Amino acid sequence: MNEERWNFAKKLLWITLGGFFLAIALHFFLAPSNIAGGGLGGFAIILNQVIPSWDIGTIVLIGNIALFAIGFLLLGKQYGILTLIGSMIFSLWVMVFEWIAPAPQPLVPDKLLIIVLASGLNGLGLSFIFDQNASSGGTDILAQILHSYLHIAMAKALFIVDGLVVLLSAITLSLSDALYAGLTIYLQSVMIDQTIAGFRRRMVMNITTSHLDEVNYFIIHQMHRGTSIYPMTGGFSGRPLKVIVTVVHNTEYFRIRDYVDTVDPEAFVFVYSANEVMGEGFTYPPRKAIPGEDGSLRPPVQENERKD
Repeated sequence: MNEERWNFAKKLLWITLGGFFLAIALHFFLAPSNIAGGGLGGFAIILNQVIPSWDIGTIVLIGNIALFAIGFLLLGKQYGILTLIGSMIFSLWVMVFEWIAPAPQPLVPDKLLIIVLASGLNGLGLSFIFDQNASSGGTDILAQILHSYLHIAMAKALFIVDGLVVLLSAITLSLSDALYAGLTIYLQSVMIDQTIAGFRRRMVMNITTSHLDEVNYFIIHQMHRGTSIYPMTGGFSGRPLKVIVTVVHNTEYFRIRDYVDTVDPEAFVFVYSANEVMGEGFTYPPRKAIPGEDGSLRPPVQENERKD
């Protein structure tokens, strides 16, 4: 399997998993509790109450087809194809659950607990799907249009669109259920923000050490990560120093930290997180590190100026 097909297969896997979580939240938590927690699923709950003969899975499927056409025209072919896949997977999961467990009771009796669990499942499922530049269809497409054309953050755009569904539920269901739904979409938007940021969060390491060459060599040749070396001046000593800056995955951070502590226990290291990193080694594969002149992976030890 070539790389392009493998990447598409991974996208399908994440979209399928995301649709699975969304369908569980809708069928086993929100629908039995009459909580229209936003989205096309929430609209389907409302319409199902008005026209009981229309099952939720069918409403979601029909709505997705209509909104897909809009998304395809306004957001492009690639987004449209992935959204079609996402919406069909979500609709099929809902239909499967309706066939396995028709008209279920809520899995837990407490409505507040239902909201927390459904929000978590929805936020997790949507994050998996959004991270693949797709959507589960429905009102997600409208939110993506707001995001693309008005540059509104995705979680906020989804909150706005879902808020309209909540207002509709206040009219057709009840005020208390609408308030529960409002809390659901708020918690869901928080979950989406945090989860998507977590998917792409990386660690930025700033290292000041007297063993600069060794540490730099280790990061490049052992960890296969790029570095930048900046000149600096010690504020207390006034001496010229150099600092290594590198961006790494969380697991790589621990290996580099332990190595620095081994070769230079007095090194000064501070770390912060970056919400997203683009470029070599992150959005596309890194080049191989070039071995040293002697073919080894460890450089000769060179004593550099000490830090403050």
